[in-house]
Amino acid sequence: MRSPKFTCVRERASLCVGWVLLSMFASMAIYGLEGCAARTTMDDCPFATNHGNDRTWIRASNRDGDDHSIVSDQDIAARLEVEGGELIDAKLAKPSEELAAGLGRAHADLPPDSVMTRVGGSPMDLPTLYRMACEGVLVVASIYQCDSCDQWHTAGGATAFVLSRDGLCVTNHHVLAEHEHEHTLYPFVMAHDGTVFSIEKILASNEEDDVAIFRLGAGQRDGRSIAIDEARLTPIPLVEGSPVGTPIALIAHPDRLFYTMTSGIISRRITNESIMPGQARTDEVSVTCDYAVGSSGGPILDDRGRAVGMVMATHTIFAGKGRSREPQMVVRKCVPAERILDVISKEGRVEGRGIVP
Repeated sequence: MRSPKFTCVRERASLCVGWVLLSMFASMAIYGLEGCAARTTMDDCPFATNHGNDRTWIRASNRDGDDHSIVSDQDIAARLEVEGGELIDAKLAKPSEELAAGLGRAHADLPPDSVMTRVGGSPMDLPTLYRMACEGVLVVASIYQCDSCDQWHTAGGATAFVLSRDGLCVTNHHVLAEHEHEHTLYPFVMAHDGTVFSIEKILASNEEDDVAIFRLGAGQRDGRSIAIDEARLTPIPLVEGSPVGTPIALIAHPDRLFYTMTSGIISRRITNESIMPGQARTDEVSVTCDYAVGSSGGPILDDRGRAVGMVMATHTIFAGKGRSREPQMVVRKCVPAERILDVISKEGRVEGRGIVP
């Protein structure tokens, strides 16, 4: 390609400025995708200077009277890193390797009435259900400190929900078990009001049913320590035995699109009887509401705000062979509330408790 001839200094200067701007934008794109990349100082790292310790970039936490349907994904992600990092720096949080000790316990050994299981209440429309249930749905994220700056960054994300007012919560086993990373990871949760909590302890888990019960630890919001009873945490009751055809909704965080609601019905209830000695039976519920990566651990809610189950996985059904294979249907698998209750208490479920009338 022939080099252009410059007819004046202004034209030459304009082209040089253009190349400089193009280089700057290219660098920003690279570092935006790769985190801190090869940056060595906080001032040089665009990933760090977006946050720092200045909280002016954080929108005010959700308060009474706020519109719960308005969400800032950037604020939630930034709050997790800054406030979570401050809890770690204050040695109020635990790394995933230490928390993993609780993954080997089959039952939390809690009384059956440790969580809310109720029948009754009036059916709600979806906007009302969303406003009510958001305060019981948590963002789960692991944060780490890279080798190139002194800021904290997020690695992955998922969903959990509150079971009791004293900080008992549930998510999937695989959410808390997947902790392999080149850096030390610290799992955290964030409530809808912006309070960030460390995870104090994993009480029990069941890998087959993909359930993990954990308890919240130290909390912080806007740089101030927050006790569990100060945060706006609304426990979500569990309900057993919801039949096929029950209208349901899900609130979760697919691909970091925080507090996304989808709806559908319970499409199937199945039992997988084990044929292997020593292996227990597993139960599943299938639903038609959409979800994706990041939704794991989200509550499947009936129209009265009770969790009939929890998001677990998907299974795609294909048709054809070889290159002609095309997806036909996605089966969305969930953990039924019954299996969550089994992990909470080794006494098992109380007969008739929480059955839909």
